[in-house]
Amino acid sequence: MSAIQLLVLGTSSGIASAEADNTYLALRGLGSPLLIDCGGSPHHKLLRAGIDPRELAGVLLTHDHPDHLYGLPVLAQYLRLLQHNRPLALYGLPPTLETARALLAATRTLYEFFEFRSLPAEAKTPVVETDQGVLYTSPVCHSRPTLGVRVEAGGHALAYSCDTEPCPALERLAQGAEFLLHECTSDRPARGHSTPEDAARTAANAGAKQLVLIHYEPWLPRRFEEVRMRIAKIYHGPVTLARYGDVYTLHPKADDV
Repeated sequence: MSAIQLLVLGTSSGIASAEADNTYLALRGLGSPLLIDCGGSPHHKLLRAGIDPRELAGVLLTHDHPDHLYGLPVLAQYLRLLQHNRPLALYGLPPTLETARALLAATRTLYEFFEFRSLPAEAKTPVVETDQGVLYTSPVCHSRPTLGVRVEAGGHALAYSCDTEPCPALERLAQGAEFLLHECTSDRPARGHSTPEDAARTAANAGAKQLVLIHYEPWLPRRFEEVRMRIAKIYHGPVTLARYGDVYTLHPKADDV
């Protein structure tokens, strides 16, 4: 069994900065690569990460806020210019796919190679299953219908909260994860988003081995040591701040190879 890698292509919330683009990710190791959300210049970011966009198996859209899907027409245009004609799966909840279709139509982007695959708003829905592992989605608690993500491989797991306030569904999704990539948009409680303390409680309750803060605003890197100390009062595992180019790897157990 080969390793599974989650690559960070952006780390910001809706408020991007000069240093960080909006949050989106790429998954490598479950067959062909998968894009999780689609922020700015996706083909450029994928190429820098060593992934040929023409090899993508699909794009999983967690929800339809603009910062999570606005790069979709650019990706479609790039593939069209390279005469790409292989089917490309586009996964998401029905309202998300409706918005994606409208965005592509509004930009008059040719996208007939996309295969729209609607996902149910159900816990631990399998999206991609291969001999290497499984990617699941589960609904989380945001201002629009939104999916969190879990990947399991060789007895290991990682989870990505996407945009959410604290909720039992996310704790279940993150249960026992090697890495929990958890949004940290707010410094104070806010509907549909999480504070450092919220992320800490979720990680502690889920028994996550490492907490990675992502989808954050420009204030967080400047105050990370303060935030880390606040988190340490609740969660006692390692805490890091996601950065562009980071790679989180699930290694299979020796007896699973």
